[in-house]
Amino acid sequence: MSNRVRPARFLVTFAVLSLVGLLVVRGSPAPMSALKEFIAELVSRTMTILGSPAATHGTVVTFGPHPWIQIVDECTGIYATVLLGAFILAFPCPWRRRVTALVIALTFVGIVNVIRISLLGIFVHRAPELAGFVHDYLWQVVWGTMLIGFAFEHARRGLRALDDEKAVTS
Repeated sequence: MSNRVRPARFLVTFAVLSLVGLLVVRGSPAPMSALKEFIAELVSRTMTILGSPAATHGTVVTFGPHPWIQIVDECTGIYATVLLGAFILAFPCPWRRRVTALVIALTFVGIVNVIRISLLGIFVHRAPELAGFVHDYLWQVVWGTMLIGFAFEHARRGLRALDDEKAVTS
């Protein structure tokens, strides 16, 4: 096995960074509340642009007399961001690559998450019989697949960057 990637070191670093990140997030209720309200506002505006006029009341997005969705901690994408960020920072590759990947990941997760919740809101509004399936199953699979794909792509590019660095120094 190549010495360039040490699996045990990566796994321990990933676990420690994930745990620290999750503890910081769980211990920060005021920023989390502000994040939920911010996401609710973005979702409301996105739904309106997509043809389902919506309004925001704190962390609740309403669209019509009865349907609504509430943005809870899990809807913020913060947990996915912490885990993906921990993976990116723990994976052994040049720091420039890690920082670039982290910026791209934060942007990616934020945009996709707002689109994800907005589309769920449209399902709740226009096809409520499918909303449970979309929320509980479809989006979980799509979300997980996208995040794992992003992590694998980072690993692939990181290994290539290590190879390029090694070739330059040889």
